[in-house]
Amino acid sequence: ESNSPKVFGVIGRGVHCDVRFTDASISLFHARFWQEDTYTFLEDLNSTNKTRYVYGEGTVQLKPYEPLIVDPGTSIILGRHQFSSEVI
Repeated sequence: ESNSPKVFGVIGRGVHCDVRFTDASISLFHARFWQEDTYTFLEDLNSTNKTRYVYGEGTVQLKPYEPLIVDPGTSIILGRHQFSSEVI
């Protein structure tokens, strides 16, 4: 049995990304997300314009390759795009 995460998707501009953007504020391979047990994780892939999430009145930038457990309804910011974690 493998302990590797179940990758549900890679977000970026690259042709092989599962969720694709054409906007230049999104890196070719910007972030990835997966689920383990009942948790959803989001990880920045050392993107140029970073991955952030809304926390209180401000935003927090994810450190590259340090996954965040994402709660339902969390606002995620990739480049110039903001959306709810419920869409991932």
